Amino acid sequence: VAPAGIVVGIVLDETGNRETAAGALASGILGAIATGTLFYVIFMEILPEGLKSGAYAFRKSLFVLFGFTIIALLSLIPEHHDDHTQACNVSLNGSMG
Repeated sequence: VAPAGIVVGIVLDETGNRETAAGALASGILGAIATGTLFYVIFMEILPEGLKSGAYAFRKSLFVLFGFTIIALLSLIPEHHDDHTQACNVSLNGSMG
């Protein structure tokens, strides 16, 4: 089932037009399904298994919380947009555009 889902996702991503409402909706739904699947696997299968053992359980929980905090803070950093891209296009193409 997984290879079929990968193929469907690639085909929809390559052929879909995110500029239209239907394309944006399809992309949003597929992204939400993928995110939900990832969260389910992390919180229902991986974390309980790793935190189950009594040895260092508090320390493990603390580091999980620390990791999530770091990732959340990193997502708040604004993207840096370089103006060098236009300069590269000018030098490669010989004209602006």
